[in-house]
Amino acid sequence: MPPVLQARALHLSYGPAAAVAGVDLSVDPGEVVGVVGASGSGKTTLLHCLSGLLLADSGSVLFRDRPLESMTVRQRDELRRSHFGFVFQFGDLVPELTLLENVSLPVRLQGARAGEARRRAAEQLEALGIGQLGRRTVGEVSGGELQRAAIARALVHRPDVVFADEPTGALDDHNSEVVFGLLLEQAREHGTAVVLVTHDRHLAARTDRTVVLAAGRVVEAA
Repeated sequence: MPPVLQARALHLSYGPAAAVAGVDLSVDPGEVVGVVGASGSGKTTLLHCLSGLLLADSGSVLFRDRPLESMTVRQRDELRRSHFGFVFQFGDLVPELTLLENVSLPVRLQGARAGEARRRAAEQLEALGIGQLGRRTVGEVSGGELQRAAIARALVHRPDVVFADEPTGALDDHNSEVVFGLLLEQAREHGTAVVLVTHDRHLAARTDRTVVLAAGRVVEAA
């Protein structure tokens, strides 16, 4: 099958400093790719370019052969709503909403009725082992439970690609293992590709393929 996501000769600079310098990368459907490197190596910037949150200075990012840079802002927003999911280091859920309401949001944005969105959200929370916490708010759960809810939100609308930026960076070793294992398990069950940015080489070793960045360049891929 053709790649679900590709970067070709991607360049992005902040002033004189190159954050991404000529990166070529492809991600196959259902593949889990780890992106590792030292702080400042360009990992998060590359993730933002791949997801269309940033547009590169040159080069191209293609989702199923459609170049993101040729899309309108509205089309890129729709792409992220319908085909991409996101997991960030601190969850980034809406604090005023319950976990169930947070996880329902991507389904509601796709036009589903409230009841259907809640049903799907409840099923996804249950799959991640926190179905009983759906009525709690962000401040009423632990860090590990919060990240499980963030993964549920990223997967509930069955995206083609999940972008995970240090999803276990704020967790202890035990919760890191549990949360990361659940992310891999759920993504593979649904055939979702994952692009994972992490500083943890141990976690990255559990992905299908690892890409190492240094100064915005791919210096190793295995």
